[in-house]
Amino acid sequence: RNQCLNGNWQQRFYFDHASMTCRLFWYDGCSSKSRNIFDDLLTCQWLCEEQPLYKSRSCLEPFDEHYRDECNGGRWRQHFFFDKHRKKCVAFWYDGCTGESQNIFQDEMTCMQLCEEPTRKDPHMPWHHRDKHKMVEEVGKIFQPNVTNICDFTNPCENNGTCHFDRNKNTHYCKCAPGYTNANCTEKIGHFVCLIYVAILTFVSFQQMKYSFRITFTLNKTKGW
Repeated sequence: RNQCLNGNWQQRFYFDHASMTCRLFWYDGCSSKSRNIFDDLLTCQWLCEEQPLYKSRSCLEPFDEHYRDECNGGRWRQHFFFDKHRKKCVAFWYDGCTGESQNIFQDEMTCMQLCEEPTRKDPHMPWHHRDKHKMVEEVGKIFQPNVTNICDFTNPCENNGTCHFDRNKNTHYCKCAPGYTNANCTEKIGHFVCLIYVAILTFVSFQQMKYSFRITFTLNKTKGW
C-alpha cells in the first residue's frame, strides 16, 4: 500500500485469510514476494473466496438485464443464467441481444454443469494458502474439458485488448484498444495507412470531377455553346 510510482494509484484486490473474503486496496506499483494480489475482484473471488469452486468464472458475473430486451425481431428462445444469490440456474426469454456479461447459457444442462454442480476438490488441498498461479494451472487442468470459454483461463488479445466469448458461435473475439487491429490486436494502426486511405479518396474524387467536366464539355459542344 506504499507509494512507489509517484502516486499512480490503481485499485487491486487481495484475499484476507481472517475474513475469508477478497478486499480492495490502492496499489502504486510496489513489488513484493507475495502473490496475493489480483487485478480484479472477480478473479480473486473465483480463485480464493467462492466455496464451492465454480467450474467457470462466468458463474460469478452479474446477469446483464439487457439480454431480456427485444433485439432480433421477436425471435424469442429460452436461455439460462446463473443466479449467484439463489445458487441456481434461471430461465429467461432471449432475442439475441449482445452484451459483455458471459453469464448466459443456451441450455439448462450447461448452466447446471458449470455453475450449480460443485467441483470436486481434494479435501486435503489447501486452496486458500497456495500460489495463485499454480491454482490457475491446476484448475485449468482439471476443468478444461468442461469449459469452452478461453477467456476464463487466458487472454489471447494482445496490447491491452479485451477477450469476449460468443456462446452462440462458441468462439471468442477481441475488442482491441485504440490504435490496434486484426483478430488478436497485434497489428498497430499507423499514420501510413491513414495517408493511403486519404490518397485513395482524393484520387477517386479527382476522377469523378474529370468525368463530370468531360460530360459537361461534350454537352456544351453538342449544343454549340
